Amino acid sequence: MKRIIMAALFVVMALGQAFSQEIEDRAEYNLNQSRALWYNSGNAAGLAREEMRLWRDVRLSYDLESGNFTDSWGARTISGFSLGGDMLMDIEGFTVAAKVSLDRNHLYKCKYNTSLYEVTWDMPFFVAMNNSESFSWRHNEAGMEVSAAAPLMLDGQLSVGMALRTQGRTAAKSIDPRSRYGSFDMEIAPGATYTIDDENLVGMVLRYRFCPAKTTLTSDAESPVRVAFMEGLGVFSSRWVGGDIGLERLNYMSNRFGVDLQYNLLEADRQWLFALSFDTGDNRINEIDFTLGMVNKYVIGTNVQGLFGADRSRKLNFDFDYNRYRWQEGTKGTIGRGGIMDMHADYTIYTGVDEDSYDFELGAGLDVSSVSATRVAKPEGYFSSFSVLPYAFLGMNTQVTKESTLLARVTLGNSYSSKPGYDLSGNSAYKKMFEDEAEYLGRFFYKSAADLEYSFRMNTLLSTYAKFSIGHLMPLTIRGGRFYATLAVGVMF
Repeated sequence: MKRIIMAALFVVMALGQAFSQEIEDRAEYNLNQSRALWYNSGNAAGLAREEMRLWRDVRLSYDLESGNFTDSWGARTISGFSLGGDMLMDIEGFTVAAKVSLDRNHLYKCKYNTSLYEVTWDMPFFVAMNNSESFSWRHNEAGMEVSAAAPLMLDGQLSVGMALRTQGRTAAKSIDPRSRYGSFDMEIAPGATYTIDDENLVGMVLRYRFCPAKTTLTSDAESPVRVAFMEGLGVFSSRWVGGDIGLERLNYMSNRFGVDLQYNLLEADRQWLFALSFDTGDNRINEIDFTLGMVNKYVIGTNVQGLFGADRSRKLNFDFDYNRYRWQEGTKGTIGRGGIMDMHADYTIYTGVDEDSYDFELGAGLDVSSVSATRVAKPEGYFSSFSVLPYAFLGMNTQVTKESTLLARVTLGNSYSSKPGYDLSGNSAYKKMFEDEAEYLGRFFYKSAADLEYSFRMNTLLSTYAKFSIGHLMPLTIRGGRFYATLAVGVMF
């Protein structure tokens, strides 16, 4: 997978030699992205409807996160490098968008050692190996997304397109019990849009996604090492790794089907794009050929984007997703169910806007999330949490010289949470894992972030840039917090 991503990066760079640069600095890049309603809609056919400037971008970044304010399955410190790129091009009338990324991270002093790349609330089945803080993980992730739209057909009324998205993940821990994880996620999404009249446009996307994953467990110890196979909310069964009786491999197979319906309203001083999505699927967990568990889920979501003003200087964005899932243990039937809700809304105003630049960017946003899970089989249990994060931001675009610009942005927010609820009848050695998570999700905290981005236009074909970002999460009732920073350099051509 990493070789494919590297090859894709070289293809992007090679193709860039045949086209002149249309975006010259990061301010123009941001404005271009903000005005493109179809670009991030998930419908590849919508690319044929966009009036976006073309670009090619390759960047390298170093990321650092550190602090004791993290979720139960997080790490005290995360550091790593990322190589990536994205582009939008016109090739013989076809509009092609591509994104590639290659990340390599080290996780130090993880709170709880698990067998998965990351633990999510809709996956109750995983191996918990210990609660020591003396181990670390090595994570690798490679992703690629290619979307292409054919030229408009039927006198401009119909457009068709196809999107292919892939992501490969590996993780490894070399302290007993040893664990190696690998997954490959692929989604195929054909789409179409159809013009009803000058102001009304509709679209549809069909999606199929599958993701096989495997965890291999080994031990160099002379006798088997005891581990826990989690069954939801702290309930577990004792297993072993190593020897003749040890757990060797867990296989996960996820299949999902989905559909998106979209409506685009085009008027002189406003544009709207409404989308409604529905997904359904399951994830089966096997030990070799024996089924340990299964998770069924459906996800409904909506997205609303709006552009206002003749210069399209104001942008509204709203996202809502609700994931309802049910988990079964082997042949015992339903043992639990849960729901995950995420909502995001933001409103951005650009001032001093001309064709390709702006003076100031200001706005506000709101993030809302909730988690609920109920175990109906004995021992019974439940978990619930709800949090809200309002924030505001202010950015400025400064012309430093004729060839260079500086972007600066500050974000401030404050998270509020209701007191999470967690209860599990009976005793469990892993109740502490979920008690810690409830304590983390119930913390009020301040969020602050600052970004500086310097762009330098070398000639009509090449621009370089450097970006530095820093942020901090500060809980109100405990010492410490969470610090994160990113340093990136890139080239646009």
